[in-house]
Amino acid sequence: MPEAKKFTLFQLNWKYIKKFSFSFIFIFLLYGALSLERVYFPYLVGNIIDIMTKMSDNRDNYWELLRNPILIMIGIMIGMDILFRVQEIIAEYIFPRFKATMREESFSYVMNHSNRFFAENHVGSVAGKLNDLIASSYSIIMKLSGIFIPVLTTVLISIITILFINVKIGFIFTCWMITHLLIVYFTTSFVRKHWENHSEAENALRGKIVDSINNIANVRLFAKLKDEIKYCATYQKTEIDLSVKAGLSGIIVRSFLSIVAISGLIGIVYFLLQEWKDGYISTGNISAIFAIVVNSILLMWWMAYESVFFFMDLGKASQALTILNTPHEIQDAENAPDLIANKNGSEIKFIDVSFSYSDKAFFTHKNITINSGQKIGLVGFSGAGKTTFANLILREFNLHGGQILIDNQDISKVSLKSLRNSISYITQDTNLFHRTIMENIRFAKSDATDEEVIKASKEACCHDFIMKNEDEYNAVVGEKGAKLSGGQKQRISIARAILKNAPIVILDEATSALDSITEQKIKEAINRLIINKTTIIIAHRLSTLKEVNRILVFDEGKIIEDGSHDDLIKIPDGYYKKLWDSQNDLYDKKVED
Repeated sequence: MPEAKKFTLFQLNWKYIKKFSFSFIFIFLLYGALSLERVYFPYLVGNIIDIMTKMSDNRDNYWELLRNPILIMIGIMIGMDILFRVQEIIAEYIFPRFKATMREESFSYVMNHSNRFFAENHVGSVAGKLNDLIASSYSIIMKLSGIFIPVLTTVLISIITILFINVKIGFIFTCWMITHLLIVYFTTSFVRKHWENHSEAENALRGKIVDSINNIANVRLFAKLKDEIKYCATYQKTEIDLSVKAGLSGIIVRSFLSIVAISGLIGIVYFLLQEWKDGYISTGNISAIFAIVVNSILLMWWMAYESVFFFMDLGKASQALTILNTPHEIQDAENAPDLIANKNGSEIKFIDVSFSYSDKAFFTHKNITINSGQKIGLVGFSGAGKTTFANLILREFNLHGGQILIDNQDISKVSLKSLRNSISYITQDTNLFHRTIMENIRFAKSDATDEEVIKASKEACCHDFIMKNEDEYNAVVGEKGAKLSGGQKQRISIARAILKNAPIVILDEATSALDSITEQKIKEAINRLIINKTTIIIAHRLSTLKEVNRILVFDEGKIIEDGSHDDLIKIPDGYYKKLWDSQNDLYDKKVED
């Protein structure tokens, strides 16, 4: 199985920059070109001052002397403005696509994580990290292209220009700039860790808030609103404390850098005046150098100021990157072919299958065959291994030994998409998308026509209640289907399965929480769904299994009994017989009452 490639933040951003390489190179070059304006304007002004100071009392020919530097200044202004507009147009075109590409691929990677990953991580926290990764990566690129590249380019051009004018001042300026850059790097990089810690706390808080909102019904039923607010407030306090620490570290760094910048400016001005006093530099050149130095120092201070926020973004993005650097637990084999399943019901084989959760073995060298088109019931107490058995067929977990074959094809060797397209899984708790009924049913088959969706709805006994809605099939069902009853959601899930028309159907307690009238309607829908399908029914209510071909009885991951209903109730002291008798006794007591 291929290993997941781990990215550094630089590698991740470079991956997407390369997709738009020409545009980004053009943007970076334009930002660099714009730096020329900051240096050569003061240089040209200095030339103008020198020309003017050398003029005699007759100044009638001033235009002839000043024409070239003035026209060059105007030309630079017009050229830079045009370049800036071009850069803005390219940026407006490229950056939304850069973010969209990163968001789409990152979302795709996250969605391919296993059920275990989502069980162990708050959905709100995962979504927060995904948003942080996109927003912070975009901010990092913007700061690099719009601040760091122009500032560093300006500093480089400034050094060359000042060295050209006066080597001594140029050397002093160069040494100070190198020192300043090193100080910026070493003093701001430690801020990153503070923002990484804050980002982790912020995402944990998001996760708790989303978890509370998802369980709002329980919060209200148990009158725990204040307790829940207090619970989230503990995470809020941690987030505030870490935010203050990170913010104060930034203030300390910016204050220190301000002192460094002011000290550097005072020192350079001192040496500059000494050179002017000794006659080594003209009045115009001292004006040019002074303007260039002040501009460079202000830009360096601005870059240092933004460096704090840069490292804040870097911390957030690095922390968020963990969701992309967490390898997928379940992956396709390299060049995995599609599963070719028998449309009239697939054969399923467990061959020497072993599987365990942590140190608890559920299946050990398990061998079992479910024939094509067979209807199988799974029975046992909660935690006995029934749902695990079904999840292994869906390949929600990797086996620790053995093989599972569908129509003689190892499911670990075929593509996950084709495997799961061959299975319809209906659970007791049906979650629907916050979309229309039509969209929820069509989710099973994206290219299904309206007529196909309506036909599946009729077979699932849900067309009538759908048509009673004001918007009919365009009615939005609410978060997780909140606007529908349990029975209505269940019938929509069956309509979805009918539309999918997969050769294997797994029903996990699909009718256990419904009233008898609704249950009867759903049973009718299920009977239509499982025609010519290999069907696995997980049930606690044994009366629902009387007509299946075969029943597997589970106990702590072991299949302890295997046979039809009629065969199993004949086994003296049999596990299934005890369950059947106990349920019948309860039913008889209810009737007597």
